[in-house]
Amino acid sequence: MHYQRQFRKPGYQRQWRAKNADARRAYQRAWYRRNREKEILRQRERHIKQRFGLSLAEYKAILARGCAICGAKPAEARGLALDHDHATGVVRDALCRGCNTGLGSFADDPDRLRLAAEYLDLHRAPTQS
Repeated sequence: MHYQRQFRKPGYQRQWRAKNADARRAYQRAWYRRNREKEILRQRERHIKQRFGLSLAEYKAILARGCAICGAKPAEARGLALDHDHATGVVRDALCRGCNTGLGSFADDPDRLRLAAEYLDLHRAPTQS
């Protein structure tokens, strides 16, 4: 049988993988150890592209601007999250954990946020001079 034709036989690869499972696993582990940093970056790029539709450069540029609400930079904010519209999936901007949680608590409803701000203004402690 011709060498190339044996690879076309149904089930050949499945049988080969089963027979050589330990060797394949060892090869894959060794490859991953050699290429760990590159592979982590590749996976991260793929995740950002699939989840947000952004390139890694676009993602880094958004994060570098800091939190869109309070202005916290990534180092100050223990990391930033990409805020996105849950209905459309469109990325709005980067937010620190506190601001992102706050928006989520109000279900991204501007009217509820305005009412909360009015409530805080109404009950603000008098400033001491």
